[in-house]
Amino acid sequence: MKINKSLFKKLCLLLVATALFLGSCKKDDPVAEVPLEDDGLTEEAVQIANLESDLSKLGTGALKVLLDTNNLAPKDKYLVFYKPSFQQPLAATYTGTDDGKADAAALNERNFKTKVGSQFRTPVVNSTDILEWFSVLSCGFYAELNPYQVKELYKTSEVDYISKAPVYEADGPVSYLEGSEPLFVHGYKKVTSTSKKIWILDTGCDTSNGILNLDPLSKNFYGGRMNQDARHGNSVALIAGAREYGSANMRGTAEGARIVMLRVGDGTEGFPWTSLNKGLEYCWINTKKGDIVNLSLSISSVTKDKAELAPIIQMEANLLQYIDWEIPIVIAAGNQSIYASKRSPARLGLKYKDNQLKYGFIHVVANIIPIGTEAEIKNATTNFALKATSNYGRAVRWGLLGTWLRMSPEGEVSVGSGTSFSAPALSGILYNNSTNLGMPNTCLQVIKYRKDKTNFTHLVPTLK
Repeated sequence: MKINKSLFKKLCLLLVATALFLGSCKKDDPVAEVPLEDDGLTEEAVQIANLESDLSKLGTGALKVLLDTNNLAPKDKYLVFYKPSFQQPLAATYTGTDDGKADAAALNERNFKTKVGSQFRTPVVNSTDILEWFSVLSCGFYAELNPYQVKELYKTSEVDYISKAPVYEADGPVSYLEGSEPLFVHGYKKVTSTSKKIWILDTGCDTSNGILNLDPLSKNFYGGRMNQDARHGNSVALIAGAREYGSANMRGTAEGARIVMLRVGDGTEGFPWTSLNKGLEYCWINTKKGDIVNLSLSISSVTKDKAELAPIIQMEANLLQYIDWEIPIVIAAGNQSIYASKRSPARLGLKYKDNQLKYGFIHVVANIIPIGTEAEIKNATTNFALKATSNYGRAVRWGLLGTWLRMSPEGEVSVGSGTSFSAPALSGILYNNSTNLGMPNTCLQVIKYRKDKTNFTHLVPTLK
């Protein structure tokens, strides 16, 4: 058979072109590519979705599934929450003035008790079973119940959910090591007006050393003495508003500010949900425009027992009831070296990121440390870095010094470090620089913390 050389040549060229074309269309082998490092954004996105999903379940009865009613103790203490359709909390409906809140709160609680009492023809829960009522930020009660009572309450459509009461922590471990890190003061400013107050919900404080300008509204919601096991709260209060003290001439960022100390726990047992909630209700009733609320505490929002998850979500919703009252809420980011979005109430900072105008009252604070020379630190020209133990991520709004000269109520002085101490530093700065929500001035320093391939930036507030 005779081969047409011209045709053969054309066929060969066609085959080569086809091969080249098909080769160019072949997908790259993914194994051959260098995999990208996880930049953390996916993980944070999950936490954002979790927060919105959790908050949306309140009032729907969807949280009832979190308590195993088939495995209850013969007698135990429970939080019982009612749906807003049964009774609205005062904060959701009140439109009066600051001065009218206390009377409105008393009336709202009386109405709520009456409605609960008329729920059943034969009372399921007696007044002797109920340990506490609450109806300002959410509606419900804390009671000691048996399994029959729990199951009967579960049958009613008015009950949103029933749960165990979680206990919050002092924002994670805080180190107290004498001389462990260089001290640096952001800058302090003696207050010119004491019309505003810094409300601190913590372990209590020393009430007699004269360093703090304690307001008569200070109150104990936990029991024991106000200064009992109160090292943490005492330090927080000193950082926010102490008058000059100690050999290092330390003072609060708002020196002499009026401090309202609300004891809602201690340094050993932590902060029970019930005490914290009563403190926040008291704050909502008594705070006025320009006051600041400081929360140097947190709890895991991802690993807790399911029966404790519901009131953690509820506490976040309670804090969001401060919307429109122009009361900044300053929250410690936590010291677990994880995304702050995995801790509550710090994860509420994600709401601020989503809508700064609406949620501008939320301030989540990370812990930074100076990295300059001693001279730079002394002259306030140092750079800063996020402390390795501090929580981070998009829930965080500010980074401030969390290393401070601290003092126990007994007068013991040492150095402490943690986001617990960064938060009141901001509370003092807001006190001096805000007329309502206000924004502190910011210097040019920014902290960029590199987590894989993502830079998290925190502005450093400074005084005028």
